[in-house]
Amino acid sequence: MGVPGMRSQRVLVAAVAALIALAGCSDDGQSSTTSVDKGSTSTAGSTVDSSTTVVETSSPAESTTPAAARAWDDPVKTGAATGEPLKIGFSNLEGGAISLPEVRYGAEAAVKLINEKRNGVGGRPIELVPCAVDASPESSVDCANKFVEAGVQAVELGVDPSADAMLPILSDAGIPVFGHAAFGPQQRQDPNVVLFGVSAPAAGLGPLQYFAEQGAKSVVYFLADTPSSRDFTDSVLDPSAKSLGLKFKVIYYSATAADWSVLAATAMSENPDVIGSPSASEVDCLSMIPAVQTAGHKGPIFAAACSLFSTILGPAAVGVLTYSDLWSPTDPNTPADRQAEVAMYKDAMKAIDQSQFAEKDSFALGWFADTMNFARILTEDGGGDLSGSAILKTLKSTKNFEGFLGPVISCDGSAWKGETACGNQLLLFKTTESGVRNAVTDKFIVVSPQG
Repeated sequence: MGVPGMRSQRVLVAAVAALIALAGCSDDGQSSTTSVDKGSTSTAGSTVDSSTTVVETSSPAESTTPAAARAWDDPVKTGAATGEPLKIGFSNLEGGAISLPEVRYGAEAAVKLINEKRNGVGGRPIELVPCAVDASPESSVDCANKFVEAGVQAVELGVDPSADAMLPILSDAGIPVFGHAAFGPQQRQDPNVVLFGVSAPAAGLGPLQYFAEQGAKSVVYFLADTPSSRDFTDSVLDPSAKSLGLKFKVIYYSATAADWSVLAATAMSENPDVIGSPSASEVDCLSMIPAVQTAGHKGPIFAAACSLFSTILGPAAVGVLTYSDLWSPTDPNTPADRQAEVAMYKDAMKAIDQSQFAEKDSFALGWFADTMNFARILTEDGGGDLSGSAILKTLKSTKNFEGFLGPVISCDGSAWKGETACGNQLLLFKTTESGVRNAVTDKFIVVSPQG
């Protein structure tokens, strides 16, 4: 993800994935008719009702966003913001042996665009207050205290594996938290948190729907052996697979000592059409994919939201399926009506001299999108009262909002009961020979709990 050099990429992937796993982190061709053929080349869940099902798909051309919603290339207001700064804290893993500055670059690019061309938020420029963490709870707590002292109105979470540790401090100070995905279990349920990405349960179920639609009869998932994973399997995955007519099995593995050769052989004993994981870390994907191939599997391999394997595994990466809740700026199949957003993202990254992160899959996009969503939601609400409590109320009342390069999201709790995530839609991608991930679904898969 934008880290120069193969060796440094491998080191970074392993280190970050290990840290995120310890922190309890749950992210060719346009045709949607790719068949499941054996001859072809985070999820820790909340307990939900067993009637949970994948219910529909929605095409970008038939968005459920209200007709009055503005396109992203049509700002509510233009011009530079000149009012009192709106301070936003930003915690992120960087500065040490493990560093992901591209996450911050994505947010900074959005802030520059918002402040200079979109009149900020209610005329007020956003001032990002960055704070580096090292994955320890102590560093996250230090950042929380820094944000309180700086008088920020909200905090945006970058990659912060121990962000759960800062939540009580921020909540007590009346400072709301927003981001893309949870890096700890408390972020998934804390009422002071709003996450613009897809919920963990939806990320596990959406691909099952796709596999069933493409003709698969049997699927094997790998999940880390945790109580929440087992509960998610029993309460969500098993009944949903049954409703889809799939023969389904979960194989659990140790998150710290997985033997992928043994795991792959065990999976192959089931003779499945599809093998994969909805929540594997980047380092797990680097081991899982070649192990499954070596074991003799010729059908589709599902590698969660992993992406670094596409540049590291070479030919072994070709055909591997992944998911994302955002259209890719590098995918030629991204719909024509979203190309203005692609250009906006690339231009904004160029404006801060970080174009290299916009020309490949990188962490930058997610946080660019989150920052744009945050500012747009507040601006469309009028941008008046921007106190912490007012910001949280506005975010949590958001409904049927088409996210930047993403699906329609609702942050009012309707996307998935009990989850702070605003999204329940995702796309599936297939890795090409050039290492680019191209969408194989030309529409978002929508997953909803019933009952």
